[in-house]
Order: sequence, then structure tokens, then C-alpha cells
Amino acid sequence: MDDRRFDALVRGLAGGASRRRLLGTLVGGLLASVGQRADAKPCRKPGHWCTADTQCCNGACEEPGICRCDPGEELCLHDKGAPRCLTPCPEGQVFDGKCTCVCAEDGSRPAVDGMCPCPAGQERCFGGCVDILSNPDNCGACVNFCGLNQICTGGVCSCPTSFCGDLCLEAGAVCCDDSGGSSFCPAPFSCCGGGCVDLQSSSSDCGACGNACGAGQECVGGTCVCTGAGETICGGFCCPAAAPYCYTCSFGSACSVFPSGGVCCGTGVCAPGSTCCDDGATCCAPPFECCGGDCLACGVGLTLDPLTCSCV
Repeated sequence: MDDRRFDALVRGLAGGASRRRLLGTLVGGLLASVGQRADAKPCRKPGHWCTADTQCCNGACEEPGICRCDPGEELCLHDKGAPRCLTPCPEGQVFDGKCTCVCAEDGSRPAVDGMCPCPAGQERCFGGCVDILSNPDNCGACVNFCGLNQICTGGVCSCPTSFCGDLCLEAGAVCCDDSGGSSFCPAPFSCCGGGCVDLQSSSSDCGACGNACGAGQECVGGTCVCTGAGETICGGFCCPAAAPYCYTCSFGSACSVFPSGGVCCGTGVCAPGSTCCDDGATCCAPPFECCGGDCLACGVGLTLDPLTCSCV
């Protein structure tokens, strides 16, 4: 009954209208409601044809224009009949044109036990078809398991890398015990002192076991680098930003302000063009010369006597 007819019925009751008139109003409203319900089209169930989401009871019209199946069901397009939403076929089977489950391999009907023949080169193991020539859980026969990291080739378990004791190593792993034990380190770690370390980042084993980085250094990519701004590595220590150039001398490494051409002397580096005196600690730059541990220079026309350290 619509609002207009309902209001008329209420007014009739309040105004004392005759029973016949009130009955006519009530019957007319009921008939109108029935007509409205008859005009409404019912929604379409899953598996029925559709052109819009609003036509489907679940609100989903999907390609190729069929109301989406409920969860746990699969759509089957019948060759001659309407589409259907059915329970999916068992593994290895598909729907045929009559929406009957048949074997996916050759389209034949499943055996009495519901099983289909396995494809060529496979055998049935506990309800499933497997290739016993390559399946590591059924290698050569059902339930013949290959060991950890082993593969099945031609029906035989094998180790694609190498053994560490009785254990087949995974790719990139290294065996830590040359005597035949089973201690190993997975990639990218290496064996050092009975433990597994990353030679690319370990400050105590940087680039090689036992190669420790010095104070103020860290291991980056297997190389010790200085952590301070502007510092450079020099031997086992860091050159400060004020003298960042490293020289390799007979006495060891030394830091210098000179990019090149410096002269190693004592524990430091002389300026380019200088001479390191015999005492191994004094640097003399032209026009000065070394003599007796001092830097001496003679006037024009005079030369330095190396024996007396005097100008003659």
C-alpha cells in the first residue's frame, strides 16, 4: 500500500467513514502493492547470463557475461545448455562440453576409483602423478627421498655441489673442516677460526681471515676504510684530512701534504725536490745542501766542502 492510500484509510477511520468505503480503500492498496511486486524482476543466481552487476544476486556480472559463481565453485560452459556453477573437478581432471569431469590428459572418463592415468613419463604416488626421474621426494620410486640439498637426476639422488662429510652443501656454501667433518658456512660467509664470518664486512676478518682493521676504520666490501671525513687509509692507520696522501717508505707508511714527488726521510716525507740528509731525519731544500746533519748554502761562486762543511 502506498502512502496516499494509507493516509486516506487513516482519515476514514478518524472521520467515521462507512465500513464499505474503508474496505474498498484497504483492498485497493493491497492490490496496488501486489502489482508493484509483480513488476519487480527477480535477481539472477550464480551461473546465469547477465549484462550488468545489478542483475546478479551477488552483484557481480563477469566475463563472458555470467553471474559469478559462489566461493568453492567453478564455472562450466555447457555446449548446448546454460552455464553452470559446479564443484571443481579433482586434480588432473577438467570439465568437458557436457560439464562432466574427464581426464585432462586425453579426455577419457576416470577409472572406477576416480583416478586418471598419469601422463607419459610419470607414475602415481599416493594419489598424485610424479616424474620419478626428477622428483626428489619420489626419486626412482615412490617415497624415496633425496637428502638435504640433493637433486634427483635420472631417478638417482645426487649432490650438485660437493659433500661436507655426509652433508650435501647448498650452492655457495663452504666446508670448514678439511678432515671430513660436517661443519660448513652458508654463502656469503667464510670459515674463520671455527666460526662463520662475512669477509666483506667483518672488521676483524676484512677480506681475509685475521686481517683486522685498525682504530677508526671499518670493513666495506672486504677493504678497511677510514670512518673520519676526508681521511685516507695508509698502511694500518688513517691519514688525517690535513695530510691525506700516503707514501710507502722503507721504514713503513707515512702521511704527507704533498700529492706526489715527496721524499721519504726518517719517519716523514720531505717536500718534492728536497734531499734527505745522511742522518735520515733532516730534509734540505735547494739552495741548501746536507752537511753534517745541517742544511747549508754557499754564496755565489762558492761550493760546499763536504768534509769540512765550509764554503770554498
